[in-house]
Amino acid sequence: MTPSSMYEIKRRYELLEELRKELIKCSDEGDIILVEGKRDVSSLRSLGIHGIIKKVTHIPLLDLSEKLREMDRCVIILTDWDRRGNMLAEKISTDLEYMDVDVDTSIRNRFVSLVQKEIKDVESLDRHMKKMKDTVLQQY
Repeated sequence: MTPSSMYEIKRRYELLEELRKELIKCSDEGDIILVEGKRDVSSLRSLGIHGIIKKVTHIPLLDLSEKLREMDRCVIILTDWDRRGNMLAEKISTDLEYMDVDVDTSIRNRFVSLVQKEIKDVESLDRHMKKMKDTVLQQY
């Protein structure tokens, strides 16, 4: 591994770690995280996120949107970054914004920019970050 590629991995890991801490802080402050499935929930839990995580599958989006509006919290959309996940994020975001719910898609967008070449889903985040951390630690 070249020094420049090692530097790139270390830098991306540091940015992912900052993003993980930001997500934990938002969750601890009461923001609601939306994911697609139970493996996504497991991945986020193993990354230290203990707040409310809701699965958007298996519930009609209108019902979900109304429940979220009643909760009066910021909603962080964290769907996968494949074609289906992108479409779902757009649909949910549009619906919630129409209902005057505070929506955050920036965290998802930043995760995508950092990992989309290696992984395509939320469920892989915990393993991916562990692998990156191990790579960085082996070099030092």
